[in-house]
Amino acid sequence: PNTIKELIKQNIHCVYGDIGDTEIWDKMELPQVHYVISTVPDKFDNKLIIKKVKSGNSAAKVFVTANQINDALELYDAGADYVILPHFLGGDHVAFLLEEFHKDVAKMIAHKIHHIKHLHQRKLIGHEHPISHHE
Repeated sequence: PNTIKELIKQNIHCVYGDIGDTEIWDKMELPQVHYVISTVPDKFDNKLIIKKVKSGNSAAKVFVTANQINDALELYDAGADYVILPHFLGGDHVAFLLEEFHKDVAKMIAHKIHHIKHLHQRKLIGHEHPISHHE
């Protein structure tokens, strides 16, 4: 929700909510949609999103999330334009950081300081890892 608020402040039309709520689909204005991004790794919800969005606007790009490779492949088969796999993205990012910093300790320290500041900013506005909300 905080990300949505920030995007709205930048005059980017965004909708946040439960895809089972018909009001959300009404707010979406599918013919004008450029991108739909689902960060919830529920295969069935994401298949519904892909189907509804593509039937309402075949040019819209749909990014969905999966935790399993088989789910990602199913979502691609269902018409997803991109499937986010957080675990693999994290690994790719670490590989990138290792490449960036392996010879430049000062650059790594600067990045660490920036990252810590960013985490404190997120914490101040109430961001946490999604898993912590379910424990």
